[in-house]
Amino acid sequence: MSLTDEARIIGLRSGDQTILEEIYESNYKSIERMVLKNSGNEDEAKDIFQDTMIIFYKNVTKPEFELKAKISTYLYAISRRLWLKRLREKSHLTFSEADGQIDAFDFELVSKNPNDTMMKVVELLKEGGKNCLEILKRIYFHKQSFEYIADELGYASGQVVREQKYRCIKRVRKGIESLKLSYNV
Repeated sequence: MSLTDEARIIGLRSGDQTILEEIYESNYKSIERMVLKNSGNEDEAKDIFQDTMIIFYKNVTKPEFELKAKISTYLYAISRRLWLKRLREKSHLTFSEADGQIDAFDFELVSKNPNDTMMKVVELLKEGGKNCLEILKRIYFHKQSFEYIADELGYASGQVVREQKYRCIKRVRKGIESLKLSYNV
């Protein structure tokens, strides 16, 4: 029988180390992939994940801690932020905060249901218009270049697509603020 994330938190608070080991084993590979895909190596991935687990454990054992997403999502968010910090320190940033990328794990909703958050973000993207949604989908899901998107969708240049992406993200952020969602990019 698989434990729920809430049961895992309770177990960690009571000192059950087997739960910590299970969380480590079931989440390490996704963090390793993120680091390797973004200019890192296996040793750096291990360091980042070790630091992530320390932060996670310290946070979870605080009585006031309240998990607002899945444990895997929470760990990925911590790892991503640590990796971004390390890349910034190395002056080797490969995915940029200035880029305005919005990722699912960067959102927290006042409610405990992360699916509500994603549905609201998707609605905001749809409200931004078909072109906004199409541009963001091509950039973040299909990893297409600005120039390629410009050719495919009939924009004058890659720079025009970049500016359109910026306007879309700005519109979504404004909507997020009005929904009382918080984001950390």
